[in-house]
Amino acid sequence: KSPGAYNDLMRDLRFVSIPVRRDIALASPDSPILSSLPAADAAAEQTKIVLGPLMPTAVEADIRILTENKKGWGELFTRLEDIASDPKNPKAAVADALLTTFYTGPRGGLIANLKGHEYKPDSGSIRVVPQTKAKRMAGEAGEAGAQKSGGIRQAAIPYNVPLNENGVGYIERRMKYNEANPDIVKFIRDSGTNHIFVKRNAKGKPTKVSTADMSQLLGEIEVSQPLIEDAVSEKKYNSLYPAEVADKTAGKWGEALARNFHASVGILELKIEGQTMDFLQGRSETSGTEGRSQTKKLGYAKRPTGFFTPGERDAQQQIANWIDSTT
Repeated sequence: KSPGAYNDLMRDLRFVSIPVRRDIALASPDSPILSSLPAADAAAEQTKIVLGPLMPTAVEADIRILTENKKGWGELFTRLEDIASDPKNPKAAVADALLTTFYTGPRGGLIANLKGHEYKPDSGSIRVVPQTKAKRMAGEAGEAGAQKSGGIRQAAIPYNVPLNENGVGYIERRMKYNEANPDIVKFIRDSGTNHIFVKRNAKGKPTKVSTADMSQLLGEIEVSQPLIEDAVSEKKYNSLYPAEVADKTAGKWGEALARNFHASVGILELKIEGQTMDFLQGRSETSGTEGRSQTKKLGYAKRPTGFFTPGERDAQQQIANWIDSTT
């Protein structure tokens, strides 16, 4: 078994033991059985005694964004814009989905699946489901990775994320194209999903854009400067989905890197606070420039739908302006 599979098994055994340990402790606090069960916390000494230490997992690839190579990024965005602005190009919708993700930050899957009612033109924003921690059993420490729903509330509460002018433009361009093409209008109506990013497949039939489409398009674009590097191998790549990397299961590649780019520009180039980036990327409504005072924590100043501080709007537009400066 791989180290990851081994560690997953250890975690599952710990999960199963939590309610057993609790019930035994309530019935008989001095029971010797308790010493044979792992603790709720993975890092607890009792857990290590019973299950043993976690196995170290090898880092096979660690992809970093090379924001300093502005010429290369400019070539990428120019190519995407050329594709997106050509109504006869069957990949125009894919390019618009990528541009929206690069410029605004939410995960690529959210943008690819964005629906008409989730776009809010009055406030220049989109409705997102924040990434919350995975559901935990009682007593379990909060260490699971992020996912779209789950957590203590069982369901994440959607909130609005501000778009910059560019993001609004890409969404509006796609919606206008959809409205002008009867076959896409019919597809949207018949599917009942009202997707914004709709492409034509190899047979010319409308279908929803997928993250695989987005990565594939990025794989077709190679620029004159490296865009990313693998910190493990020290190799640099002039494409975000390089053909020379046969196994892309290790590390991030393709459309998933659009979000990393947005974050790298915001934090490394523009020095935007990480808390604001969390908000802009759809990770947490309780981030942003408002801070987390005790009053906020108690829920006395919840933001109305579509309300954004000037700092949040400005941060999102700063990122767009930086991208525009590369072309």
